[in-house]
Amino acid sequence: MEHAIEVGQHVADAMAKRPYSYWIEHLRTMEGQWAPIQDPLELAHDPQVEANGYLLDVIDADGLPRQLVANPVQFDETPPTITRGPQFAEHTDEILSELGKDQDAILQLKIDGACT
Repeated sequence: MEHAIEVGQHVADAMAKRPYSYWIEHLRTMEGQWAPIQDPLELAHDPQVEANGYLLDVIDADGLPRQLVANPVQFDETPPTITRGPQFAEHTDEILSELGKDQDAILQLKIDGACT
């Protein structure tokens, strides 16, 4: 630890002598933990993202396939499941019904602009 800054500078200098693409290929041949800094587009195409199930397929409200980021938390080594989120005001009538509003009251709330 006494020479950590100095050693770190030697590593940085050595890495600066070769392009990023060289280091990506070179480090893949080594054992140990490392990862490149990636932007979102690069990350979405990283083979480990697919291999580890970090993106999951879901069908959106229009029936189109999409990929969403999986929940990173797992319990009992169970892979996460994912569903689409609701569209704007998709469940308004259902929620108001559960709160005791009848159809006439819900319609009046919509006419009054209190909900959609």
